[in-house]
Amino acid sequence: MGDELIHERLRLARMSRGLTIESMAQRSGVRAEWLRAIDAGRFTDLPAGIYARSAMRAYAAALNLNVNEILRLSAPFLPSVEDPIDAMRRLNGITVSAPSQPVERPS
Repeated sequence: MGDELIHERLRLARMSRGLTIESMAQRSGVRAEWLRAIDAGRFTDLPAGIYARSAMRAYAAALNLNVNEILRLSAPFLPSVEDPIDAMRRLNGITVSAPSQPVERPS
């Protein structure tokens, strides 16, 4: 893959096959706006967690690319998921305090 960025690799693979975003959306089952975001390298525009990974997987599979390699290379750029316990606390108005520093005890 060399210096080629992951989003460029996907975009170039799609274009070399003569596929439009719309036809790729039908072929892969991924929303056109998500494909546009991927092609532009705007990974933060994707939904968090499994949905972003699923979109990347489906896009790569529809292009007959190595899905595992695409997922591995794109993982650092995909939006992460909030910890579910922290999310429930936030939704219920409970303030999440910063983790306290461990207390050192004399030996």
